[in-house]
Amino acid sequence: MKKHSFFITALFLFSFIGICRLWAYELKDYEIAVGGGRNLNSLPTTQFILIGAKNMRVEKNLFFRVEPTLEYIVDEEEMLVGGASAVLRFASPHKGITPFVDLGAGVNYAGDNFYADRDLGGHFLFNIILGGGFNLGDDYSVSYRYRHLSNGGLGISNDGFDSFYILFGLYFK
Repeated sequence: MKKHSFFITALFLFSFIGICRLWAYELKDYEIAVGGGRNLNSLPTTQFILIGAKNMRVEKNLFFRVEPTLEYIVDEEEMLVGGASAVLRFASPHKGITPFVDLGAGVNYAGDNFYADRDLGGHFLFNIILGGGFNLGDDYSVSYRYRHLSNGGLGISNDGFDSFYILFGLYFK
């Protein structure tokens, strides 16, 4: 199995941050979130995720979000997963510390077909997202997110990942 070098991983992360920052300055109502997490399928992984999110108001307390993501999964091996998700965020319309709930799905590309004892069944994967958290005023957010990643039963094998993340976000208004 291939290992990604630290240099390539850092290059991808800095490129992603640069693109998100340019998008954030061009477009308003954008959030950049970073987080760490663990695998829930008995794999001893440490996982990091970087999320950009364009927020579009649908109703007073409902937002549609387009979220490009870059995920770094590591234990004895390393893997990068990049993708994009469509997420609905149900948020309290009040000011101050307010709760929200996220529900979404997306498509991803994994750097390898296999990770540890998991046969992902291909490079192209789908994800399902369920999470919740709090907006801390107009500038920050903190949240918990569950993420299922698999090929959706399209491959012969479908050993997916179930992970959780703790995320910290910064809003650009």
